[in-house]
Amino acid sequence: MRYTDAVLTEALRKSSTAPFELCHRTLETVTLGSYQIPQDTIVMGNLFGIHHDPRVWGESAEAFDPERFLIPSGSPLPSVKDTIPFGTGKRSCPGETFARATLFLFLVLTLQGLTIKCDIGGERPNMDHEVGGIIAAPKKHKLIFVPRQ
Repeated sequence: MRYTDAVLTEALRKSSTAPFELCHRTLETVTLGSYQIPQDTIVMGNLFGIHHDPRVWGESAEAFDPERFLIPSGSPLPSVKDTIPFGTGKRSCPGETFARATLFLFLVLTLQGLTIKCDIGGERPNMDHEVGGIIAAPKKHKLIFVPRQ
């Protein structure tokens, strides 16, 4: 169960389906680091940038590595709290708990009932994606789903 959770968390981090948060507006002039952001400025969080920042995720930021979430607590390495695929703050996705539970069940039931193979002669799937509008989608690839005996 812990490894399945780690795989899902890493998939959400690596894919960053919604690369940017929804727009927010500053209610007053704020200082962020050395930047001054005036009142009524529209701001968006760069979730893709956060999820692929080598300062947070180390040199392996671009690698798919679920084991990064299986580290003992107290370690300086990233943890689940460092992933924010559903946004942050008061206006984060209200369906996050439902979405995570649904993804978990979908993955477990799919892997229990099916063997997944790459199409012979086809390209091996990877985590590259295409951004069209505000959503990042996986590139097309062919897979074969075979019922388990």
